[in-house]
Amino acid sequence: MSVLQIQEGKAKLPDPTQLLRECIGDPLERVFIPNWYNKPEPVPCMLSLGGYGFLNHQNTAAIIANPGSGKSSHMEAIIASYLNPECDSLGWDVGPGCKGIVLIDNEMTDADVWNNMYRTAKRAGLEVGDRMDNVLFAGLRAVPRVEERLEVAEYLLENNPCSILLIDGAGDWVRDTNDLDQAIECRTRMRELTIKYNISILSTLHPNPGSTKPRGHQGSEICREAESVALIKSVEGDARIITTDFDHGKNRHNPKLSAGFRWSEMYGMFVSEDIDEVMATQKNVKDSGKRTAAEIMARVILNGQKALKYSELVREIMDKSSQSEPTAKRRVKDMEGWGIINKVDDYYRLSS
Repeated sequence: MSVLQIQEGKAKLPDPTQLLRECIGDPLERVFIPNWYNKPEPVPCMLSLGGYGFLNHQNTAAIIANPGSGKSSHMEAIIASYLNPECDSLGWDVGPGCKGIVLIDNEMTDADVWNNMYRTAKRAGLEVGDRMDNVLFAGLRAVPRVEERLEVAEYLLENNPCSILLIDGAGDWVRDTNDLDQAIECRTRMRELTIKYNISILSTLHPNPGSTKPRGHQGSEICREAESVALIKSVEGDARIITTDFDHGKNRHNPKLSAGFRWSEMYGMFVSEDIDEVMATQKNVKDSGKRTAAEIMARVILNGQKALKYSELVREIMDKSSQSEPTAKRRVKDMEGWGIINKVDDYYRLSS
């Protein structure tokens, strides 16, 4: 056989995958070697956030969040979007090609898992007793051993065909999140599940204390392979955002994205909030805090009728706050702009 085969008057390269399989056999059955004639079908988007793709077919993604921050509510919102695309799903949209969702919770009590299901139905606009076809909630709190949990997960996937697997609490899929071998095995197992069951996986992770970095080697391994990584964080009062715009965030095929949400006493759940309004409120709160701090600083330094030249005022701010000279100069500008101090004959005094 020549390197080029002439078919229908056109030169065509032989399929390298087939040639290698003929030479080597079975080991290459799961190896993909691209050529001009074996382009895969377009990869469907399984999950979007804020109008941008977040999780594609047979990929993994992660959400990093502290306990009580609303991560379980986002899992519920994703399922609600699948059940009712018109509901308030906190910015999530499930792709039309999704054939079902399985949610595995590893931490909550049976009562809490039931409440998850109830809130999901409520968010989707369903009534008690309504069908939730192709949706499964499973609480694995009573399955304490990691090996058993993995066996149960596979059983659920085999008997409940779906397109998306949600793992609420991926840290419970290893015995020690800081064990590198276990972390690599967990990441590898997730990849195997995406291939074996033709699914996409979204898992939640806890951060290290006081950080946005995912906890342990397991968190690092999951996020390293993940297509997208988002963080849930508090912004102001009861408002929060979910965003890929942070040190460890990413969204491999789309721009950085963010969505806002807020707790609603009226509805007894988190509801969507315009991200621009959330960020504007955050800025107002931050500016208000800066102004209050500037007023206190000015009164400490310029108490009574005291007056200082510009260089003296800058030096006093540096001494009192341990700030750098450029920062101290910005504080003087802020104080004057806010009307806290005024300048008369080259001297700064407290405004009356």
